[in-house]
Amino acid sequence: MRRRGPLPEAGPDGLLDACRHLGVGPGEAAYVGDAATDLCCARAAGALAVHATWGAGTTPRLPGEHLTAPSPARLARLLGA
Repeated sequence: MRRRGPLPEAGPDGLLDACRHLGVGPGEAAYVGDAATDLCCARAAGALAVHATWGAGTTPRLPGEHLTAPSPARLARLLGA
């Protein structure tokens, strides 16, 4: 079933749809973002939340439980790549 219109940014539906499409459970997924809404989305879906703190306009510290990646290289190490 296709949705019409944008989803709320912090809603988990898009992430859950992506997991279903890829054949993985949300507990096997990581959602990387630079905003509090991204981390809320990950938590709501049951995925690992990772705060990317590099780049323009990112917040250095966000509240809540999540991993923090200060660089793409550190993100790769966090995810075991």
